[in-house]
Amino acid sequence: MTGNDGRAAHELALRELLYAIAQAVHDRRTALGWSQRELAERAGMRQPHVSRLEGAGALPKLDLLLRVADSLDADLVVTLQPRTRAESGASAVSTEVAEEGVNS
Repeated sequence: MTGNDGRAAHELALRELLYAIAQAVHDRRTALGWSQRELAERAGMRQPHVSRLEGAGALPKLDLLLRVADSLDADLVVTLQPRTRAESGASAVSTEVAEEGVNS
């Protein structure tokens, strides 16, 4: 893998993580029936910041994620999972888990 390939893989992984965070925040907020403004008030931030967070438009700091999770009465959980295939990265893990569930 070349340096450019490594950077591209890193950027893709970061983008996927941002989208996962955005979706999780949006899903929890809407499950509670809250507007973005209400979440912003509870988390001590402004509504445009919630919008950027839910739109995966900014890389949030951990302290902000902890505040948002606390405001949503949720836990922030971070895990590190060993890769099963170096070339495929995290995608291979997800695919194998899904395939195991289907074939079991």
